[in-house]
Amino acid sequence: PTSVILRSGDTQDFEFMAFDMFGNVIEPLDLTNRPQWALAKPIGNVSQTGTYTATQVGTVQITVESEGVSAEAEVTVIAGDIASIKIVPENLFVSAGEVTEFQLLGFDRYKNPVVDPLVDWKVNGFEKLGNLLSVNQHTFLWKATIVGEGEILASLNVNLNSIAKVRVIPGKLEKLDIQIHSGGTLLESPYVLISGGEYQLSSIGSDAFKNEIPVQTRWSLLGDLGYITNDQTFEATLVGHGKIKAEVGQVSSLVWISVVSKSKTIDDSGGILESPTGFALEVPRQSFDEAYTVEIAVIQSPGTAMDARRISDVIDIQPYEFTFQKSAKIIFRYDHIADVEFDPSKLHLHFWDFFQETWVWVSSYANLDMQTVSASVNHFGVFTVMEVDRKIDWASKFQVEKVEINPPIYYSPETNRLSIKYFINTSRNAIAKVTIEIFDMRDQHIKTLLIEAERWKGSNVEQWDGRNTKGQVVKNGRYVVVIIAKVDDEIAIAKKLLVVLK
Repeated sequence: PTSVILRSGDTQDFEFMAFDMFGNVIEPLDLTNRPQWALAKPIGNVSQTGTYTATQVGTVQITVESEGVSAEAEVTVIAGDIASIKIVPENLFVSAGEVTEFQLLGFDRYKNPVVDPLVDWKVNGFEKLGNLLSVNQHTFLWKATIVGEGEILASLNVNLNSIAKVRVIPGKLEKLDIQIHSGGTLLESPYVLISGGEYQLSSIGSDAFKNEIPVQTRWSLLGDLGYITNDQTFEATLVGHGKIKAEVGQVSSLVWISVVSKSKTIDDSGGILESPTGFALEVPRQSFDEAYTVEIAVIQSPGTAMDARRISDVIDIQPYEFTFQKSAKIIFRYDHIADVEFDPSKLHLHFWDFFQETWVWVSSYANLDMQTVSASVNHFGVFTVMEVDRKIDWASKFQVEKVEINPPIYYSPETNRLSIKYFINTSRNAIAKVTIEIFDMRDQHIKTLLIEAERWKGSNVEQWDGRNTKGQVVKNGRYVVVIIAKVDDEIAIAKKLLVVLK
């Protein structure tokens, strides 16, 4: 034929006829030169016997030539049967939220494109499917939503399929979630934190599809409740309400927090209340005549001591309004203090006297093995531990001295308390048992404040609520405070005049 249309892979035999100048047929065997077959361009193959094999799609001229005379035919090659398919793109790296168009290309066995292969599409390998939207059966739009690695699959039949590898990373940061941990435990909102406690902060970033994003968070605290350290630890101190803020670039988040006192209800059976700051309060049996809610909280220091250095937080122990005959013990653990050098043997409890507006030294016992400092008191209030570096000339004779009454005139005992400061002076390293009695000027007994309460030598302070044995506020007048201290068989007594004026 002079023209033909073939499919890739087909063959076509071409023949020629030769004539002389007068139109007479010349047999091929009579030709002087053997005819030569050729292609105008390399589309397919032609043998020297005139057999053409179609391979590449296109149009080509076949020529046959002998003794300077030639003839030609035109061949158009179209694609053959589909033999393979391929997804484009083959590898995809995208962020969540991006939309990608996948196309499927079909080829015959000579890699010629085959038009419109009709296939089935699938998505594998993700926790959830992304949005798969058909445009037609050889083009798909896919919106990445879930972070991970997976595959886009196209199948024409059992034998023909293609796979595109897909990796999806998080998209743009849209949200921050704040988490607060305590001792490795994740806390739940609303966040109620204990004064003196340490809490670990963390934040989880996510894109619009809730995929997690690692973030470097900038933290801030709204409210005078404590501070946030460089290792993302929130040290709760002052009681109150506020917010913790997390920021990453232009994205931020806030959570409300409340810092409250560490509290416990203690009745006449006694009990122990421990604060995260290292303070513990031991209340003995029968100290209370009814149940009270005892609270411990960190507060701002009301003042400084000129002759001592504060080592611990300032703690507030409430309720203030009563005193008790059986002394409570305050114990402070100093083993967690690593950034301050101090001499444990010089650590003593200090009590803030609101009337004098000064810290009062309370002699304490330092247990170097247990790394604790302890002291006994008959009242609650504001306390701290300080390092006292002072030289004391201890008396060879056991005595109670330096008795001070504050305020000197006891105004309004209904709302105020009286501080009784005294000094147990002895060269012996022993515990004194202290009894404090209050009498009126007619030598009538008013109140027993302490009964053989254990006290360490040195400075001590007790408080009186201005009430007698019956719980009644005493009348105006003059009273005598008698302090009796015993160490083994030795007794020391001191007296101090007291004026009550309401």
